[in-house]
Amino acid sequence: MTALDVAVVVIHHRRFPAVLETLHDIVAAQVPTSRLVVVDNSENEETATALEASAEGWHVVTVSNKGYGAAANTGVQHVADSDLVLVLTHEVRIDAASVAALIRTIAEDPSVAAAGPGLVVTDRNAVWSRGGALSRHLLLPRQIRSEQVGLPRVNDVDWLDGACVAYRTSDLLVAPFREDFFLYFEETELHTRLRRAGRRVVTVGDATAYQSSAGMPAYLGCRNYIVFLAAHGSRPALLVGPWIFLVRAMVASLAARRWGEILAAPRGLVAGYRSLRTRTAARPTAMSDTRGPRP
Repeated sequence: MTALDVAVVVIHHRRFPAVLETLHDIVAAQVPTSRLVVVDNSENEETATALEASAEGWHVVTVSNKGYGAAANTGVQHVADSDLVLVLTHEVRIDAASVAALIRTIAEDPSVAAAGPGLVVTDRNAVWSRGGALSRHLLLPRQIRSEQVGLPRVNDVDWLDGACVAYRTSDLLVAPFREDFFLYFEETELHTRLRRAGRRVVTVGDATAYQSSAGMPAYLGCRNYIVFLAAHGSRPALLVGPWIFLVRAMVASLAARRWGEILAAPRGLVAGYRSLRTRTAARPTAMSDTRGPRP
């Protein structure tokens, strides 16, 4: 694939044995098993034992469940001597050509800090994400779902879904994922940091990964959007944006007939604002404006 040392971190939570399909995809992409790490935060002894017993040369690291960011950071620490790292969640399926395209995109352009594929719904073969955009003033997130033919091979976006993203390992060591989100928005926050340091976040047109998604839970969405705004938004945005996000979350839950989510959304809003009152929102670690080593 490339002369650079490539590692892969797979974040796993209670999806055994299906996660083995993801791991076998990575092995088929010719990533050495010694550079493949599974971070299991299932908090289940039987699952951890089964993962260890099923390992085919890859490493299994068992941790408590402190969320996506904490698991990703742990995995990256275990491959700290690599040049590039592909971070995947446990249900992603990806072929060798797509893995190679992601790695090649970063290897060939030092300005690219993060590269992701088009994400396709497994059971419907429909694109559900080609990265995302943030609105100019309120930083409201919007997924890009274009299925048009002839997309550019590399397309700049504001953020990528954390299901499948390739990075320079050095970037994640200098400025790791924030762990206070637990789930959702941690990749949006990191990618915003990268872009503000002058780096590029891109989708790769000839890379595709398959993953089913039930969407963002309303509680975590409303809470974490406020935490995100506290780090990157303006004071007016922090006053106005969460209420718009709340309405959108409740309308989406109503349309999907997820009645419990309708009630959970306001609780998430309260939790987000409360987190700002009880502590100063953690400011992100500064990113340098270096472009990384040239391949």
